[in-house]
Amino acid sequence: PRLIVAVEQAVKVAKEVAMQTAASIIGDKEGIIGENAGVKIGEELARKMGRELGGSAGLAAGRFAGARAAVQAARTEAGKLNALQIDNADLAQLIARVREAANLSGKDAGAKAGTEAGANIDIGNIISEVAKAAKRAANEQALEMKAFETMCA
Repeated sequence: PRLIVAVEQAVKVAKEVAMQTAASIIGDKEGIIGENAGVKIGEELARKMGRELGGSAGLAAGRFAGARAAVQAARTEAGKLNALQIDNADLAQLIARVREAANLSGKDAGAKAGTEAGANIDIGNIISEVAKAAKRAANEQALEMKAFETMCA
């Protein structure tokens, strides 16, 4: 839901910026050029940035939290046995239980931390970058149209 809100806000800002840019160059009163450029750039770039920023933040946090939980689970399992009375069969069982406990707790903690970190991406930064890109795109399209009009006149 947070990414959807970011995309919607970015598209709205991108449309406004692109329409203003196009209007200042070619007098695009209906705003069709700017609106089209703003919507296209806004959606594409906002989604891409949201995935990248959220994914990288989530991955880093998830790995860290998962590793921490796995170590704690391994300690807990190892603490259940008396190290002085352990034989090879007990050691093999301990290793299997430690792997399973570490894997399960690491996955759970990692997924939760990753989701939380990914949800805390900076929407303002995404909107700012999208607005800049929409302005550039509308500027390029409007200048191309202006050049074409000049050649045809």
